[in-house]
Amino acid sequence: MIRLLISECERLLSRKLIWLLYLAIPLSAFGALQYNLKRNHEVRITSPEYSSVYTFPVNALHEMLPLFVNLFLLVLIVLSVTEEYRGGELRLILIRLYSKAEVFFAKLGAILLLLLAGLLLFYLSSQIIGWLALSKVDAIYLFYHQEIFSVSEVFFYTIQFYLLAFVTLTVLSFVFLWIAIISPRVTVAMGLGIGYLLVSIIFDNIMGSIQAHVNSPDLLALFLMNLTITRVEYQGIHLMLAHPSMFMFFSLVLAVHLLLFGVLSFFHFARKDYCH
Repeated sequence: MIRLLISECERLLSRKLIWLLYLAIPLSAFGALQYNLKRNHEVRITSPEYSSVYTFPVNALHEMLPLFVNLFLLVLIVLSVTEEYRGGELRLILIRLYSKAEVFFAKLGAILLLLLAGLLLFYLSSQIIGWLALSKVDAIYLFYHQEIFSVSEVFFYTIQFYLLAFVTLTVLSFVFLWIAIISPRVTVAMGLGIGYLLVSIIFDNIMGSIQAHVNSPDLLALFLMNLTITRVEYQGIHLMLAHPSMFMFFSLVLAVHLLLFGVLSFFHFARKDYCH
């Protein structure tokens, strides 16, 4: 199983597109810097939206999660599953006496390892860029918190934010895996994946407008208003770190997605005919 996992990682890293994606990560952090520099002129220094040396790694990832990081994950999965199915590599792997379950989890493990490396690179890039371009502040404010944070507290908050982002992306990977497995071609898989993200973001905006006009919605209404993974990424992670009740609520949202798409992706992967 370990040998298969290493083989999956090596096969993904042998593709030039993967390295281009990694090269794009520091550029995306620089793009986030430009946006945050502009926003710093529009908000007060006491606003959580104000980016300093200490908060930029969180603010940058918060901005890049719903699109860039999600697309990074989508490309990893499409190359690992749909492209290898079209090219015949999956059939060659399966005739080496590996079970479909072993191949499925090896692919998932390789995807998550490369994703983790991408998040680490993003953190390091944003940290370096922040230190070079942003100012230090005496008082640090975070989203949905009233108290002032110290530098050490912000560091631990950042670690927690990145860990929750990784968990959220892990759940999203099952959605993309299912899309990649059922898609006959790479273009179809990419189109469906991007379509899923765009529909999710549009749904988030519609539900956000409705939520602003609803007083004290019940649990079911609250669940429907925060149904998508992109909603968890853009707002939920900050709320999870601020309120224990929100941590439990958004954990439930992620658990539902994990159960549904985990079963769907594994079922379709196990049932698919890789000999043709």
